[in-house]
Amino acid sequence: MYIPPSRFLVRPFVGLLSEQAELVLAPEEVEAIFSVSLEELMSPEAFEKVIWEREGWPHEVPIFAVGGHEIWGVTAAMTAGLLARLGWRPEE
Repeated sequence: MYIPPSRFLVRPFVGLLSEQAELVLAPEEVEAIFSVSLEELMSPEAFEKVIWEREGWPHEVPIFAVGGHEIWGVTAAMTAGLLARLGWRPEE
């Protein structure tokens, strides 16, 4: 997924990890590491679209609010793409 403002190309990976896997935070890349179940991500209450203003223009932004965290931006877009492949359809 290409991100025009930063000119980054992000390639997501999906995998299975054991519960004992040690995840190491790269603070220059992400703010936090947390786990959330697919069931919680796919619940209608977890997803919303909000309007954010950027450079004077309104933009519709998808947000997943789960586990006390907000997933937004390219992470939310990639999460929505994964969930759609698993049969999730957001409430319209």
